[in-house]
Amino acid sequence: MRATEGSKPVSLQPWLLGLTAVVGFLLLVFIILVIQRLLKKRFVFRKKEENKAAVLHPRLFDLHSNKSIENLLK
Repeated sequence: MRATEGSKPVSLQPWLLGLTAVVGFLLLVFIILVIQRLLKKRFVFRKKEENKAAVLHPRLFDLHSNKSIENLLK
């Protein structure tokens, strides 16, 4: 697009420029908070799944029980 000779450059009024900056900042903060909440929820869900696996399969997570050593100590 070419500007005509009589046209002036478009500039926003100061209050409108400030309002645009504030709205843009709040939108950016909102997006960051939503992403943070989704990642946190995903992490908590994975942790709950690991805990369920530990309850369902205790031998997988019981590193201290060794039947052969227990038999030798008897």
